Amino acid sequence: EALASYGIVGPRAVLAHGVQLGPEELATAAEQETRLVHCPSANLKLASGVAPVVEIRRAGVVMGIGADGAPCNNRMDPWTEIRSAALLAKVRSSDASALPALDVLSMATLDGARVLGFSDRTGSLEIGKRADVIVVDRDVLHAAPGLSGSLETAESVASSLVYSTVAQDIRHVFVDGDCLVRDRTPVRFDRQEVLHRARAEGERLAAMVLG
Repeated sequence: EALASYGIVGPRAVLAHGVQLGPEELATAAEQETRLVHCPSANLKLASGVAPVVEIRRAGVVMGIGADGAPCNNRMDPWTEIRSAALLAKVRSSDASALPALDVLSMATLDGARVLGFSDRTGSLEIGKRADVIVVDRDVLHAAPGLSGSLETAESVASSLVYSTVAQDIRHVFVDGDCLVRDRTPVRFDRQEVLHRARAEGERLAAMVLG
């Protein structure tokens, strides 16, 4: 209500977390088309609560998946957030069938694009949209045995992606058709150089804080 009184509502408003939203706030968010972002790891680390994702989606509010910031997340890994979102929804609702894997993937892709206002350009593989694609290696032990051939379904593939995939499984990344990661190696920057610069910056900031 306070945000609405200041005009911070509508499709251009993107609100993080939403862990304390009740039915009235959800109704307002849905009516005004306000967007939400679920940040499960940050909510767990800060003990701030668990977002009522099932209720939020049922109310018609568009919700994507995010990571918040490094201080309250650390890993900044989308696959950790995807898996955590799926599991927390089941715990909160005491329902193992809550938030199916396909719905979680939608939150991480098309719904995320809708939250940012980019759904006309990305979020799904369609003619006229950008070729934003990842190639996932599913021939790994932690995803075994899996299903194949006629036994494989969209649901089984989604379940494997949501519950078994880790960041190291991503072989290639294409953004608008341009390959940015090939064979798990960044194309446009040197990983060791970035790590070196990050450590140096961390030491500089620590020295500022600690005096």
